Amino acid sequence: MHEKIVLIGGGKHAFSLMDLLIGSRHKYCITGYVDVRKTGLGIPYLGDDLHFVQNKKNAPDKVVVVMCIGIDIALREKVFATFT
Repeated sequence: MHEKIVLIGGGKHAFSLMDLLIGSRHKYCITGYVDVRKTGLGIPYLGDDLHFVQNKKNAPDKVVVVMCIGIDIALREKVFATFT
């Protein structure tokens, strides 16, 4: 069974984590990513953070969100609060 994953963030850190998840032995299904803007990750863009949280009908059932925001701790805390 594939675990559904949504990446939170669309930058370089997201690209690295996406590569790690795809290359792992466990089978993951990365359904897309959310970010304040569309980036070139090569997976579906699901909108910005608030839109994703408010519009749950676009979210897959039983999805795991993976924080992909790199070194900006304040931004990480703000986005984490949005998803909890």
